[in-house]
Amino acid sequence: MDLHYFDSITGEYIATTKAEIDPLESSIAGKPVYMKVPHTTFDSPIEVQTGFACVREGGKWTAKEDHRASVIYSVTDKSEKKISDFGPIPTGYTKNVPGEFDKWVDGEWVCDQTAALLNEQQISCYELDILAGEARARFISPGEGTLEEYNRAYQVAKEFKDANYEGEIPSAIADNMRYKSLSAQESTDDILAEALGMNQVLDTIRSLRLDGKLAINNAKVGDNIEAIKQPFIDALEAIKPQ
Repeated sequence: MDLHYFDSITGEYIATTKAEIDPLESSIAGKPVYMKVPHTTFDSPIEVQTGFACVREGGKWTAKEDHRASVIYSVTDKSEKKISDFGPIPTGYTKNVPGEFDKWVDGEWVCDQTAALLNEQQISCYELDILAGEARARFISPGEGTLEEYNRAYQVAKEFKDANYEGEIPSAIADNMRYKSLSAQESTDDILAEALGMNQVLDTIRSLRLDGKLAINNAKVGDNIEAIKQPFIDALEAIKPQ
């Protein structure tokens, strides 16, 4: 005789063992009497298909849907939760894992191509901003106020040149004279030439950054964003001091 155990709380079938004969009761009854403990039955459990559990309920075995420990997702907001009880998947939930830009449409997750495109555009534009900043940094020494220092030197040099290189030599020009062993006029022209070259580089970087972002933001669903931005990335990375 088989004895079948089931969970005291859920009623789920656990295991089967051979039932032991009760000597005293058997002697009294004059026939074998098998010992039975709580939460067991002599009724054989039913066979259930995958995804179901064999459960003792109301004095009989029944098959119940079993999704316990499964993660399900809300078709409304994609929030997730874990199932802990028997039964079908609750209405409004699915086991299918949603993608980042998926929406629930006609019983399945469908990618929102517009949202996916917008996200890729934002990421790609940020990437161009970073690359443009790195390109500028290759020409401007790091440190707070460095660019302002260059601008002041340019303004002083321009004013000195406009004055026909006459009068008291400004400190910015004098410092450059000592550093490069130049005359006052040569130092002035050197500062102006360097500033012109710097401005041209910065203008080029700015143009590449803005033109690249414009091209990216003009992309349509289905366009290859990587291919669109790559020429601008290559151009920014190629800008280096000679």
